[in-house]
Amino acid sequence: MAIQVAHHDRVYQPGAMIVHQDTPASSLFILKTGAAMVVKQVEGGRDVTLDVLAPGSLFGEMALIDGSHRSASVIAVQISSCIELPAALVAEQLRIGGPLIPVVLRVLALRLRVTSDQLAQLRSGEQFPVANEVSQDPDTARHMAKAVRELETQVLRFSQG
Repeated sequence: MAIQVAHHDRVYQPGAMIVHQDTPASSLFILKTGAAMVVKQVEGGRDVTLDVLAPGSLFGEMALIDGSHRSASVIAVQISSCIELPAALVAEQLRIGGPLIPVVLRVLALRLRVTSDQLAQLRSGEQFPVANEVSQDPDTARHMAKAVRELETQVLRFSQG
């Protein structure tokens, strides 16, 4: 599952900020090892944990797709390694309908489903745990592994010119 381009493979220590909320996006990430928290700072400066990511999780795609700033921060909670895919490669994947696109669509759909369920629970007055339902979905993990294998060749080609 490793991409062989050194500057695209990053390691983060616990507490390290992988992406910062409200900053421009220049890449998307796939968590290879470790764990990371998705945290959103809300009005009043309070941090709210949105998710805990497990290996195989994809993050950072929303800002690349809609051109806005990062909607949340992602912080390593263990020593974590990530594959960092530059925006130009992601744009090329979108253009050619590459193997990353079905995975991104699946992740976005799962996140929307989880968010809808949480909103319904919130409106009904129920409490709900911070869950990593998206990152633990076995079909998404399988699709992600396949997409990363297919991307390996494309990343090498992209980085060479």
